[in-house]
Amino acid sequence: MGIGRAAVFGVALAATVGVWAGASVAAPLEAYGRLPQIEEAQISPDGTMIALSLTDGEQRSVVVRRVESPAPTVMLRAGDQKLRGLQWAGSGHLLISSSITGTIRDVISARSEWFGTQDYNLASRRMRNVFRNSRSNNEGLNITAMGPWVIAGQPQATVVMGGIEFVEGDGRLSLFRTDLETDHTQTVETGGPETHDWVVDEAGAALAALDIGPTGLWSIRVHGAGRWRAAAQGPDYSSGPNLLGQGRDGRTVIVSGEEGEQGTVRELNTETGAWGEPMVGGETARPLFDPATGRMNGVITTAGDSSVRTFFDAQDQRRWNGMTRAFPGQRITDVSFSADHSRALALVDSPTDGPAYALVDFTTGRATWIGGQYRGIGPGDVSPVRYITYNAADGLEIGAYLTLPRGQDAHHLPLVVLPHGGPESHDTAGFDWWAQALASRGYAVLQPNFRGSSGYGAAFVHAGFGEWGRKMQTDLSDGVRFLAHEGTIDLARVCIVGASYGGYAALAGVTIDRGVYRCAASVGGVADPAALIRDAGTNRGVLAQRYWAEFMGVTGQRDPALTAISPLAQAARADAPILLVHGRDDTVVPFSQSANMAAALQRAGRPVQLVDLRSEDHWLSRGATRLLMLTEVVRFLETHNPPGAAPAATAPHS
Repeated sequence: MGIGRAAVFGVALAATVGVWAGASVAAPLEAYGRLPQIEEAQISPDGTMIALSLTDGEQRSVVVRRVESPAPTVMLRAGDQKLRGLQWAGSGHLLISSSITGTIRDVISARSEWFGTQDYNLASRRMRNVFRNSRSNNEGLNITAMGPWVIAGQPQATVVMGGIEFVEGDGRLSLFRTDLETDHTQTVETGGPETHDWVVDEAGAALAALDIGPTGLWSIRVHGAGRWRAAAQGPDYSSGPNLLGQGRDGRTVIVSGEEGEQGTVRELNTETGAWGEPMVGGETARPLFDPATGRMNGVITTAGDSSVRTFFDAQDQRRWNGMTRAFPGQRITDVSFSADHSRALALVDSPTDGPAYALVDFTTGRATWIGGQYRGIGPGDVSPVRYITYNAADGLEIGAYLTLPRGQDAHHLPLVVLPHGGPESHDTAGFDWWAQALASRGYAVLQPNFRGSSGYGAAFVHAGFGEWGRKMQTDLSDGVRFLAHEGTIDLARVCIVGASYGGYAALAGVTIDRGVYRCAASVGGVADPAALIRDAGTNRGVLAQRYWAEFMGVTGQRDPALTAISPLAQAARADAPILLVHGRDDTVVPFSQSANMAAALQRAGRPVQLVDLRSEDHWLSRGATRLLMLTEVVRFLETHNPPGAAPAATAPHS
């Protein structure tokens, strides 16, 4: 990081940090395409130790070190395992989550991503599977998406986690308490046949449960004053409600999108069943939680490109304000606090230097850089990103991020449209390795938060329902036309690239919303929406089917309206070359989606290339295949839309 990152913090802040050398030309593609060298960083509850998840090529490891010394005290080599998360259980145990792609025979037939958690005991230096002694949890079949929740005590630490308990062969999402010192596991609460989620308090007791039936009938049950009660229910679960965590006082839970109020966030009293007022900030507000107790201790509100953190405790607010002053013009995310909030680990994203982890000591008023998130990315390798807005054809305002190639005049540039996945997700400011890699090769990169994206409130999400392949698609090409009108890009030199739903948008851009793009690259993308609905029902149930059907504006997988929004059905109309990249271990969008699209394009005589990423999942978790994807996409773009000068051919026709 550059010396310019030092700034005043509290009384004074001294940044003890090395200086990365600048570069006169962009870093090699490998610097952007490799896995980040630091995937995660967590500070221990007592504030004395740091746990880091590191990568070196395909090899992953977990390092534990003291805050005052860069020398590791523990080095755990994970090989090519897919590490998914670190969580301290007290300061004597480190929980390490990982996943594997596979099928569990006689339990569930669908190939899926299965998650497990191991506990590393720092005192005994032993590693054990959590739930290893729990027969009811099928010897370690362990779902970690709900937790873990940690109850720290002396001399032991206990964790409460969500896992699958089998009741007469019926798998139920239940709560388990495991004593990490004795390995003893017991069931806290057994879920019902329709239980989808839980909230627990800091003592590990269940506060609330969300039940969802196969027809969409939902119910929130709360546990207060010694008994369970139904606090809310509704007939149609679509995008809510969701349980977010504990409220402020240990007697409430935070719920988003309760019946008739989708998008709002409220506290629900577990003792009385009474609802609080909507959280300040409305639909774009989301809660912050205290790392020691799990209770809500603040709110993040967003508006366009800006976000504000408001803490309920004045001292917490002063600390946060001091940290933002310490890193002016930089975005602070992924903050890990010690239990007493005296120290924090933060990912600090510089618009010129890229992201790096910093240790902030509020007691001494000093910050120390831990290391850059990406190896080989220096101050000369980060292209500027700015937030823009434009109006879609129907007048709806669309927010987007525009990355411009560093050192080039922003005039008549070649453009890559890079829509996000989800589609109910959103892009944010800061370092995006894919966008930065493309900009480093000379392309402007547009990342629109099209209708249906999250982060702009429930009404904006709902504006996408029924617009899959329709206005959600033209929101992208409207952005292209806006940039062309501004003179920023050359309308004849535009391609579209995306992954997952973004991959669908790439394919739809040259088969449905034609005449805009010179080429399209889809990574793990949806080509056949009907098959996506069908597979969702097989692998994830009726609710998933209904969710996709609502977004697509159809009644189900046999609705004839699907033909008009299906790139597979419209393959013969493709008006530009297509690159398909797909992982064989993709359990979200099956490999068959791209294989079938490639076959359809070949039958129609349309130019197509299929890149098979063997042993790769939906999230490009392996370094070699992630880099292979990026290399193939850049090669494809440079062939069909070279960045240096305008190609001789004209723009694609309608």
